[in-house]
Amino acid sequence: MGQLPMHISLPISLVVSGLLVIQRWHKARRGAEEGAEISPEAEKLLDQVEEAIDNVDLVRGDTEAEESGELSTSGFSVPDPLSVMMLDESYPVGIKKMWRLLFDERSRFVQRMNGLRRNRDVTIGKWVEEGGVWTRNNMYTTPLKKNPLGPREAECQEVCTCTRFEPGFIVEVVCTTPKVPYGSAFYQRLQYCVWREAPGQTHVRISAQVEFTKSVLVRGLIVRASVEGMKETFKLYADTLRQYVTEIQRSTLQSTPRDVELQQNGLLHRELLVVQEKLDDLTAAVLRTQRLKVHL
Repeated sequence: MGQLPMHISLPISLVVSGLLVIQRWHKARRGAEEGAEISPEAEKLLDQVEEAIDNVDLVRGDTEAEESGELSTSGFSVPDPLSVMMLDESYPVGIKKMWRLLFDERSRFVQRMNGLRRNRDVTIGKWVEEGGVWTRNNMYTTPLKKNPLGPREAECQEVCTCTRFEPGFIVEVVCTTPKVPYGSAFYQRLQYCVWREAPGQTHVRISAQVEFTKSVLVRGLIVRASVEGMKETFKLYADTLRQYVTEIQRSTLQSTPRDVELQQNGLLHRELLVVQEKLDDLTAAVLRTQRLKVHL
């Protein structure tokens, strides 16, 4: 975990409590790595502690490095888009903040989109890294246009893959709908390509296409219906993202530097309290394991 940015004037009590929490976490993790006996419950809690500490970094926002231009797009190769363009716009936010808006599992923008689309049974997976590639799995059920001969909703399964991160990121999404007619014969492929245009300025380009895994007679009908549905979704997506970014900008402009500092400190304090709570749970789990061993 990196150092807290020095441009944020944190209260001494917050800094001290944060250091104590992180020290306890390191001791617990070191014990696990050195082969100390640990219960499955404690191991799960260790993972939750790691996640909570990561959240402290997320709250800290875009770094001074990004604002000063150290995160250059030099060397970032933008791939060719897929066959149908869904969104191609610039936004006045930093690239790290844009990542959190589009792909963080706790993103309020994503929650708002799911609400507007009336999706239900939404499950947003966690990003998992393997061999330098990050993946996650999402599931949700979305309503379909009224059709007396077809289903009223579709169960969607998404596999997201991020192969590049900083100074821009590329995320490929494969969305399957196995329970709709011919659902096993095709899937929707999306490409999110996001790069930094200037300090505090990010470009978002989303393209899509329909791909087939087997030959079907109604191929043209499937492509037309799928593209029409994606265009309708991403028109809503673009409008909502634009509105969301405007709200962020308006809130920032109306806040004094002191307001921003207090808000940042408050968020950090809440996240550190979560870490503290997880560590207390972990300590209790270890003590229960030790007491059980004594009784045995």
